[in-house]
Amino acid sequence: MMSAEALLLSTLLIPVAGFILILVTGSFPDLRESVTILASVLLFLSVFGLYGEFTTGVYPEIELFQPLPGLNISLAVEALGMLFALVASFLWIITSIYSIGYMRSNKEANQTRFYACFAIAIFATMGIAFSANLFTLFLFYEILTLSTWPLVTHSQSDQARKAGRVYLGILIGASFALAARSTFTRITALDPNDEHMAYALAGGIVDARVTAVPASADAVLLACPSDRIAGWVEALADHPATVFDTGSVKAAVIDEVRAALGIVPANYVPAHPIAGLERSGPTAADAGLFRDRMVILTPVTPPGDDETATARLAQVQAWWQATGAEVQFMDPMLHDATYARTSHLPHLLAFAYLLGIEEGDLAHTGGGFR
Repeated sequence: MMSAEALLLSTLLIPVAGFILILVTGSFPDLRESVTILASVLLFLSVFGLYGEFTTGVYPEIELFQPLPGLNISLAVEALGMLFALVASFLWIITSIYSIGYMRSNKEANQTRFYACFAIAIFATMGIAFSANLFTLFLFYEILTLSTWPLVTHSQSDQARKAGRVYLGILIGASFALAARSTFTRITALDPNDEHMAYALAGGIVDARVTAVPASADAVLLACPSDRIAGWVEALADHPATVFDTGSVKAAVIDEVRAALGIVPANYVPAHPIAGLERSGPTAADAGLFRDRMVILTPVTPPGDDETATARLAQVQAWWQATGAEVQFMDPMLHDATYARTSHLPHLLAFAYLLGIEEGDLAHTGGGFR
């Protein structure tokens, strides 16, 4: 009989094993789908076994690894997480059965990728359910958000690709606007998506749509893909507003701005909220998205060295704290190295094969790729 600690660890290992076997059996649809069903059933049985241990007063805890001194990635079992894991693992069985019928009847392409990404999403969900601390929760939350990106772009249509490009940015921007209602008297938005803007206006997330950053703005939040942040920072270098962003990469953005302008504008405060959902767009906006979540600020100038930069930094810190977030400070390079190891690299390794396929390669793929 497995120990409670082994059962807890298996809730992560089973979806990972499922992910690998789904890729291996991709050329054999019947076997691939059998693996999907088997993995989902085994996970539920494992979680149910863990539930049995939990009801007898056993509360297992595991430290997976320690990326930095005092910063542990650990798992633990508590009541709410146990309930969440039971529901999620059972629903994997139901959704697998449904998706197999749907995929086959509609002759969907990229079926192997779909099932593999779903397995990683379940892996992240189990990590969220059994997170022993905030850092572990944030790590698995980011993996969940990133692992569902291929599901958003599954059809490979132009519309799906466009949705994928704005997937990570628009949710965070809308949620900040909703949460910041008590801080700012008027919130405007610049977004090319008419549907998103119509919902944001109708729902009171923003007060008006603009085609350019207003000259009277006090704050500008750049909730856009990381590769577009530097361009906005450069364009707003002389704007009186405090400019901050939501990107997950910091040093590269700062270097690009410095290369273009010679300096990093004092009105720019790099920020990275460790929060997100598996859904995107303003329809998924949540005023409580940042509550008790970590937000990393990576000031270019150390606090106190420059009076203007220090004042801007204090502003941004206060704005994020007003949303309920816990604000921490990091060096930009240390930030990138830390999240490369704990978030970007695990995601890259999991999807290097799947997302490394060029569009021109699709004509040369066989049943295994689907």
